[in-house]
Amino acid sequence: MAESTTSESIPAEAAAATTSREPVCLPTYKLGDEGKPNHFAASTSRESAAIEARALATGDAAFIKRSDLKWTYAIVTELVEPSDSNPATILRFEVDKERNRKSFPEAQWGKYIRVIKIGDEELAKMKEEAAAAKEAAAEEEALAAEEVGPETEEEPTAAAAAAAAESVAPTAAGTSAGPETAAMSSAASVGGESAKSNKSGKSKSGKSTASSSAFSGFFGGLFGSSASRKTEEAAPPAAVPEEEPEEEESAVAAASEAPAAAGAG
Repeated sequence: MAESTTSESIPAEAAAATTSREPVCLPTYKLGDEGKPNHFAASTSRESAAIEARALATGDAAFIKRSDLKWTYAIVTELVEPSDSNPATILRFEVDKERNRKSFPEAQWGKYIRVIKIGDEELAKMKEEAAAAKEAAAEEEALAAEEVGPETEEEPTAAAAAAAAESVAPTAAGTSAGPETAAMSSAASVGGESAKSNKSGKSKSGKSTASSSAFSGFFGGLFGSSASRKTEEAAPPAAVPEEEPEEEESAVAAASEAPAAAGAG
């Protein structure tokens, strides 16, 4: 049982013992927890409480009275010895999880400090409970890490693998094709562009030729007919060839000419 001394002052041997022993604490308590009545004696007189507080050392736990009149669990963080500037001994406590502190000079110990008073059996039971709770918390953390950890790790890994595969595929295809394939693909692309340009040029020239032909045909027919008419009017009539006399007609003419010549002679 963690008991406090009732003497007016702590002997030097007892003071040395408090520095070498393990800190007095309650394993199931946390800073700021309200004390249970069977773990300290709030009704202890101020004189006795002040004497009991002298046995406290750095690392020991105790119950201190707060402004709301509750006795809460706290731990001694510093024991300030008397000096020329400060003749009183001061106990400094850490009182909550925010690491707030409260300091009590020796004159206030009987009013605001109560040491732990608990039996050995109950203290051993509390240690077992604290160990079991710690183990259960560790198991829960491990299970949570197993359930959450792989999922959070796999998702970015799968996304990264997919992105890497997409980026590597075109590179691998271009590398395996070799320079000849690259040249052929380049030539094909150039040829396709030139074919497109030729095709577009031909289509444009064909359209322009067709339109010009239609235009010239219309006006050519119009002006060509009038020009042919003028040419026919201006040209002289063609000479009609004379027919040669037949042999009989020439013989008759010669017979008629002979008597006429004889009469004249």
